[in-house]
Amino acid sequence: MGAPTGDSILKPVVFLVCLLGTFLVVTTAMSDTIASNRQTTFHGPDSLEIPDYMTLFQNASYSWWTPNPYHVNGSIESVLVHDHPLGDTGENELVKFTNPSEVSHPITVWAVDKWFGETTRDRHEFYFYQHGGTLGLDDYSYLSRFPEDYTYFSEWDNDTLTVIEWYETTIYLRHAYTVLLTGNYTGPSVYTSILAWHCDLALYHISDGSVSADPWTIVAQFFTFSLPGIPLWLNVLLMVPIMAGVGVVAYVLIRGALPA
Repeated sequence: MGAPTGDSILKPVVFLVCLLGTFLVVTTAMSDTIASNRQTTFHGPDSLEIPDYMTLFQNASYSWWTPNPYHVNGSIESVLVHDHPLGDTGENELVKFTNPSEVSHPITVWAVDKWFGETTRDRHEFYFYQHGGTLGLDDYSYLSRFPEDYTYFSEWDNDTLTVIEWYETTIYLRHAYTVLLTGNYTGPSVYTSILAWHCDLALYHISDGSVSADPWTIVAQFFTFSLPGIPLWLNVLLMVPIMAGVGVVAYVLIRGALPA
């Protein structure tokens, strides 16, 4: 006489439950670690590429800095730094950006068209400065060059029936911040406007305090071979044992439910 159905399916069911349970626990535990690492102070490369797996985190919010945006209208002789890096004095600052989440750490920005010792004034650069760290004694600075350090973007606006154009880059101070440059008047292209110092300057950072990944979403993507950042062949390789286990359990359950 064969073993009872319950005894036959107990081992594969326990195995499957433990496997999926472990996967969910590990996935959930990763959420806080990844979110914390994204907020950690670091000195990154000149450009930032967000890994595909970060698309799993859908709750990130954008925190814009004030003023949003700051208008550079071409009349910048009184605030432009002509002898960077030796001219970064208080009276030469372009503007101070502030944010409620970093009240004690404003970001000061200078426009740079000439370095010390140069005879021409054909540079188009922005110099960013921020203080922080232990007791606020650490200084952070970043120089972005236009257009070398900026990436061009465009998007169709259904409300205005026009194409919105802007340039974007990532700077690294206390955290990673995004800089946006757009034209602020009708006329030449955005590129030409920025070269003429007629542009809007905006800053924002991603606030990750509530970022989390839904483990069930990851499980669903895992079972449909659509995990972001995972090659299809690797996704299939990982799923074959799990799918085989599910198949065995399903077979035993169905066979046990049918009459002999």
